[in-house]
Amino acid sequence: MTGEAWIGYGSRRIEDKKGKNMMKNSMKRKLQLPVALLLAVSLGVLGCSSTKDKAEKAGTAAKEQGAVSAQAVPVPAAAGAAQTAPADGLAVEVDGEKMTNAELQKAVDRGMTAIRTQIPVEKLTEAEAAMRKDVIEQFITRTVFVKEAERRKVQVPEQEVEKALAQLKSDLPKGMTFEQAMEAEGTTLEKVKSEMRTRLGIRKMILEGKETQPVKPTEKEVGDFYKKNPEQFKMSERVRARHILIALSPGDDEKAKAAKAAKAKDLRAQLAAGADFAELAKKFSDCPSKETGGDLGEFSRGQMIKPFEDAAFSQKKDEIGPVVETTFGYHIIQVLGRQPAGTVPLNRELKEKISGHLASLSQRKAVEQLAKDLRAKAKIVYGQGQGK
Repeated sequence: MTGEAWIGYGSRRIEDKKGKNMMKNSMKRKLQLPVALLLAVSLGVLGCSSTKDKAEKAGTAAKEQGAVSAQAVPVPAAAGAAQTAPADGLAVEVDGEKMTNAELQKAVDRGMTAIRTQIPVEKLTEAEAAMRKDVIEQFITRTVFVKEAERRKVQVPEQEVEKALAQLKSDLPKGMTFEQAMEAEGTTLEKVKSEMRTRLGIRKMILEGKETQPVKPTEKEVGDFYKKNPEQFKMSERVRARHILIALSPGDDEKAKAAKAAKAKDLRAQLAAGADFAELAKKFSDCPSKETGGDLGEFSRGQMIKPFEDAAFSQKKDEIGPVVETTFGYHIIQVLGRQPAGTVPLNRELKEKISGHLASLSQRKAVEQLAKDLRAKAKIVYGQGQGK
């Protein structure tokens, strides 16, 4: 399938992307986490949700004390619950498992650290109140799942814990040791492994539980989804292009810029005379795409810096365009193909994607229902100002 397919949960877009390049990556804002959050965020990958961009996960994983990604039933809570309550006072209790106000506030503070710079000052109080509700919500959901996994006697082999631990260590930023992450988080290896075992147990319970198995949709259900959601399968005009970049450096003066512009023009002349584009890209380009001969894959409008985009969408297929200057440097572009705007056809690949989405959605609903059922049977006590 070419083009874009909108078949994720809600409005999550699934695109057919090819290759990586400096321009795309530079335009993505990455959330920078303080060291104290790294371990908490890394542990977040052990839940039962699909793998997401770590930056996106940070706000959620850091504000939780650890919950599976089952969407839980809303908990009534007072907005901006009192932070002046006694630290050792009760925030919430679930079947004997307690969260104190101090533990609640610590989790809220961690979450706010991750998102504070992304929220207008006037919205911080509202955001903290919402996060407070979320932390309590996640604690309740996590606790009822933990207790259910214990009731079902779910066992997690030690090798699975060790494998998850190895993955966590490999996900830490370059230059940071696991010991540093634990120290920053104020935890120990035993506690980390215990939390991993708990999360893996919940995940195993969900994956193996009869009531939480995904239901494969019928051909008709797949077709109906496609027909009823036309907006999700529209694809914009796309081009596939490759380029050679002669990059500018922050300290370049006019003489250096002129030399680089001349180099780009010389390379273009060689290409126009029949030189192999991929070979020149591998040898001279300053973009990571050089490893694939300068191929950037397909992209639509809005994904590239504007001068580059304007050139790519205006050039004829296969022609070597004029040198284009952007803030990155000087580009020589060749368009390799075009895809007009239209609708993604319901071919076998798309049917499989829709089927997978619907099956996952059925499992997600089943997990949500299990959470509701378990919560309904649990004894939940809220601290003063926190809920019922």
